[in-house]
Amino acid sequence: MANKFLRFIKNKSNPSIDVMKQLAKIKKTQNRVDYSFSKGNAHVDIFFYLKPTEQSVEYKIKLSVDLRKQKVKAFVVEPDIFKNHKNDNLPHVYADRSLCLYYPTYNEFDYKDSWSKTLIPWISLWLYYYELWEMTGTWIGGGIHPGQVPQNINVSKG
Repeated sequence: MANKFLRFIKNKSNPSIDVMKQLAKIKKTQNRVDYSFSKGNAHVDIFFYLKPTEQSVEYKIKLSVDLRKQKVKAFVVEPDIFKNHKNDNLPHVYADRSLCLYYPTYNEFDYKDSWSKTLIPWISLWLYYYELWEMTGTWIGGGIHPGQVPQNINVSKG
């Protein structure tokens, strides 16, 4: 029984262990971190706070991790950024309100990449561009909005 447990712990492809490693890295870079497992331990929510500039408000962020699919989505929990004073549609978000941080087709992110070196800086940058968008009405962060077809990809059939 003990050998079976040790093999389970040493298994580097175990999604729960991968998330715990990611969580340990996040705790090294973020002051306040909390997490919860749910759905039969197949899902983890990781919460932390970001402030992209000294003048920025503090944002509560949630990384929603699907262990089975090995997918991570980022959400702004607080403040509610979907209710802006201009009533504009928020750019660079998906229908489920997760942040559009990279273009999946380009394989810019892999689940096993260090989230503290990829997702967290990308979220901070996204928040910075969000704040500029709030002031100017123009998204200057570049990228491809969800639902848009990249201009340099040929999508013609045949």
